[in-house]
This record gives sequence, structure tokens and C-alpha cells, in this order.
Amino acid sequence: MNQTETDFWVLEYVTITKDPRSGLVVAIGGTEQAAGILQRTRGFLSTPGPRGTYHRLPHGLPIEQQRLKATTASHALLAAGHSVHLDPTLNMLATPAGERDAALRYLTQLAERALGRRDQQRGGRGPDRGRCARARAAAPDQRSDRPRLDSLQ
Repeated sequence: MNQTETDFWVLEYVTITKDPRSGLVVAIGGTEQAAGILQRTRGFLSTPGPRGTYHRLPHGLPIEQQRLKATTASHALLAAGHSVHLDPTLNMLATPAGERDAALRYLTQLAERALGRRDQQRGGRGPDRGRCARARAAAPDQRSDRPRLDSLQ
């Protein structure tokens, strides 16, 4: 049996992190395509460094702007096929450990609502109704500090 090596569709690895010495958010690694995405999507600046060019966010940005730009850039890079490591402290979508159950309940409610709308558009027929029931059964109790989506309508 002649086996060939798998050809993966992942481009060069990019790391987005906060430099502990300068406090700047930097992106290291990647290809020219990744550099273009960083500069176009979230305003990273190309900067010469001791080991080659790297990208950084401008000085003086508030922490929330840094987190937003870093998270958006990481998702744009992922969508383009790059492998990305985003420092967890910069990830706007990460939740602290205590909020994971609330986040799961919130996402379950979003999925139920989306499937309900799709079923309405199909005229009430939809094969995915069992998924909502399984998601409800798997979700923790429905107590949450966040408002239910039903109450926001």
C-alpha cells in the first residue's frame, strides 16, 4: 500500500500577543498575504525588527480597542486559511471560567431561535427540531444573569 503525506491547507503560523516589555500588541510570523490582511483589516503597522518585519498596533490604544483589533484580525486570518494563536488576554470572545455555563446557555438559546426562524421560513417543517431538544437537555439549568433572548423581542 503506497501512502502519501497529507497536504494541509494551513499557511504559515501567526502569533498575536502583547509584548510584556513595551505593552504593544504585536503579530509575528505569517506570509505576505497575512501581512496584507493585518494592515487592511485592523490597522496593524509594519515595523522592522531584529529578526525581520513584524506588525504591531499603534501606540496609545485603549485596551478594549487593542482586544477588538486583535480578535478581528485573528478571525480574518483564520478565514483566509492561516493558523493563528491569539493571546487569550486579547480574545474579546473568551469568557472567564465562571461564565462558561452562562455562555453555553446563551449560545443554546441563540441556536434555538435561529432554528425556529428557519422552520418558520420553511412553513413549520424542519428536520432539525430534535437538535434543539437535545441542546436543551444537555444545557445546564436555565438560571442566568444575562437576559433571555425571548425577552428582548
